[in-house]
Amino acid sequence: MNAVVFACMGCDGVHYAILKIDGEIRDHSPVIQIGPMDFDEPYSLLAPTFIEYLAIGCGALTEKIEDVLKREREGEIVLIDYLRSQFDQSRFWSDSVDHNIEPYLSLIQTNNLDL
Repeated sequence: MNAVVFACMGCDGVHYAILKIDGEIRDHSPVIQIGPMDFDEPYSLLAPTFIEYLAIGCGALTEKIEDVLKREREGEIVLIDYLRSQFDQSRFWSDSVDHNIEPYLSLIQTNNLDL
């Protein structure tokens, strides 16, 4: 797969990955869930970008996530505490989250998975 896996659920082989674009992770690389046991639809879009992934998971605006990341880059230790207090994986399954993977299917190459 043309992706970098960053987490796994620990059951049924479900894992989470950032898709590469032209062989690289980019600011606009989408985040997907891969469920190999879901034979009909093994891929689900979680967010069009990693910033949006963090925003959805934290129930925050992307501007808030960008601010937290900026503060972290400036030397403040804020990201881990923020994610621990705000991140909730169940937010990805609300009706307001678009899971349409169609626009990103061309990025998926199942022959080279970076673990």
